Formats: sequence, structure tokens, C-alpha cells
Amino acid sequence: MLQVDIFGTRDHLLQQEIKRLIRRISRVLGKKMPRGKINIVFVNNRYIHRLNRQFLGRDRPTDVLSFRLDAPLVPGSKKAPHLIGEIYISREQAHLQAKKAGIRVRDELLFLVQHGLLHLAGLSHAQMKHLN
Repeated sequence: MLQVDIFGTRDHLLQQEIKRLIRRISRVLGKKMPRGKINIVFVNNRYIHRLNRQFLGRDRPTDVLSFRLDAPLVPGSKKAPHLIGEIYISREQAHLQAKKAGIRVRDELLFLVQHGLLHLAGLSHAQMKHLN
């Protein structure tokens, strides 16, 4: 099972919705879903801009970045879950994109969590399109 820690928000409803979303995605992806623990970190544009430049060479803010940190646990392992990845989400970009799309910010944040999680599971953008 995938475990999650969420940083950068005190919104307990959002945290609960994220955990439900992750459980749903885990069921759909089954064995493709990594096992272990992930961190979801909400940040500002300045912070995600720095990460985007440092790790991807893109000198601009972005909405979501996913970093795979370790191999997943072997199914059936008794070891404690270890950190397998992190998802960074810009709250500022989410607000801008939600406003432009005419949707709730919460919906955009959940979409970005989903997007980042699917990348951690190894899916490309083309593969994600086939899930819809």
C-alpha cells in the first residue's frame, strides 16, 4: 500500500481528499503503483521555479514536479515503508490555472496530485491520456 505525508497545507479536508484520491488511483493501477511512502509538498512559485531550473533546466515556474527517489518495496515485504518519491505542487500556479479554466482551486490541486502520482508510477503524458 502507498502511504502519503502532506506538507505545506493545513487544509484537513484537502488532505483527506488527497488520500482518497491516492487510494482510488492505487486500486486502478494495481501492481503498477509503487509501494512505500510519498511526500506531497505544496510550495510557492519561487520554490518550484528553483526546483524546475535545478533539476530540469527549465527557467520558469511550473505547476507540478515529481521526483522518484527509490525503488519500491517488494510486495509482501515486512520492512517499514520507505520514501519512494516526492510531488511538489505550486499553489500559485494551481490558483492561476483554476481561474483560467473556471474551476475550483481544490479541483486543480487534486488534478495536479493525480498527475504527479501517475508520473511516480512511471506513466508518460501519452499513457495518461489513455486512462481518461
